[in-house]
Amino acid sequence: MFQRRPWERYFLIVMSPLNVVSVTFALPPETRDALIVAFCQKAEHYEIATYGTLCAWADQLGFGQPATLLKQSLAEEKNADQLLTDCARHEIQSAAGRRRHNN
Repeated sequence: MFQRRPWERYFLIVMSPLNVVSVTFALPPETRDALIVAFCQKAEHYEIATYGTLCAWADQLGFGQPATLLKQSLAEEKNADQLLTDCARHEIQSAAGRRRHNN
């Protein structure tokens, strides 16, 4: 029977949003939180790529007002991504501090 390596399980969790909720409850809280943030960032990166492409097309086609609105949306998505990055860093630092405290 085929057995997955541990990292493959986590890869599949991050890659499949439907699995995040059902599988993460069995993981340590720090791992679960990191996976949820990773999934959210994956979605943000998709949106950033989409808005970036649409901005470029609107600029190329001379659509000034739509380009301005798309650039605002792109900036919002980048801000959301930065907030998630900050959240992930805080969680990693908090988890490391808890591990040091518990050892």
